Amino acid sequence: VVDREEHVSDLNPAARRLLELGEEARGRTVQEVVRNSEFQALVREVLRTGASLEGEIVLRGMGTADRPLRVRVTELRNAAGAPVGAVVVLDDVSRMKRMELMRREFVANVSHELKTPIAAIRGAVETLQDGGLADPAAAQRFVDILARHSARLGSLTDDLLMLSRIEE
Repeated sequence: VVDREEHVSDLNPAARRLLELGEEARGRTVQEVVRNSEFQALVREVLRTGASLEGEIVLRGMGTADRPLRVRVTELRNAAGAPVGAVVVLDDVSRMKRMELMRREFVANVSHELKTPIAAIRGAVETLQDGGLADPAAAQRFVDILARHSARLGSLTDDLLMLSRIEE
């Protein structure tokens, strides 16, 4: 919780943990406590306009790694309805970001794995269509290629379906 002059008036244990702060943060300004210009700008804008704002920031140098946070700031009013400060809600989205990265890498890997058997099947079919059927030995070789790579596609499809079931 921040007052109208941008001083931290309250800080719960979860916020202290996320921001790696102690009780000494109370009474200090947001600029002293959180060294992130985007965070400071969100708080300042809510105090200036009264509008609720949301954004994502990255706190750098916190602990061992950068920490992405979703920040929601809402004006705080007293019982009479007068603005007295702002409430800041922080969500650690680092796990979600890691999962998004893993998903992107997985999709790229699956795409690569699918291209090889598809290209081999396409090549074998084209060869058979362009006269490969006239040579029984060559035709058998290309049919074997078709069988091997269609089995590979089946196996990849089974793996994807299993992963989908696990994810559900």
